[in-house]
Amino acid sequence: MIAIKGGTFQMWSYDSNSEIPIIFGSALTGLLNAGDYEKPIHSVSVSDYYLGKTVITQALWKVVMGNNPSHFKGDNLQVEMVSWNDTQEFIKKLNSLTRKNYKLPTEAEWEYAAGGGASVRTKWAGTDSESSLGNYAWYYINSSSKTHAVATMQANTLGLYDMSGNVWEWCSNWYGNYSGNSQTNPAGPTSGSGRVFRGGSWRDFARGCRVALRYNYSPDYRGYDLDFRVALVP
Repeated sequence: MIAIKGGTFQMWSYDSNSEIPIIFGSALTGLLNAGDYEKPIHSVSVSDYYLGKTVITQALWKVVMGNNPSHFKGDNLQVEMVSWNDTQEFIKKLNSLTRKNYKLPTEAEWEYAAGGGASVRTKWAGTDSESSLGNYAWYYINSSSKTHAVATMQANTLGLYDMSGNVWEWCSNWYGNYSGNSQTNPAGPTSGSGRVFRGGSWRDFARGCRVALRYNYSPDYRGYDLDFRVALVP
């Protein structure tokens, strides 16, 4: 776990007028208009917390859950093919084993950490330059259409790996439109039809791996480009 010092940041799109190619399966299936999903700009404050240095690996999942649902197999690979509901069962068992109170990060906690905290904000996790993204992320250009072992790329400025690319990451929130009001530790809507996931994956173009991009699926959805990392509040 990495200790994340809380602070205030502007939660918003760094590329609000672009259309973002999104790939599902082996084909380009649509374009997202960033402005529809990532606005309005609003000030968000988060308190101190801890966040997993990497997403949950298959090795850890097997220890806690006793199985391995992943499509791409390997102990140091991400445990994809897990739904949001599955993450809750894992966290429940993990907390029972460790006597701690792990959870999924909120959408705000995830974006705050991925972008570098309060002081140095970057468009992708670790960089503002698309030309250097291949040093930080496994994505459509360099992934060879598969996941890769965690922590094999450079970490972002906070020491967190793979927050752009490799696999999308579930957050705790129900998906909903942003409010323009300043907020502290926002938890998102109290209900909804989809849970938020962030970060882009090995199947996505660079714009789909930006830290501001947000998307959602039904809590029972599973995909081989979707995992999670855990957070812990002191």
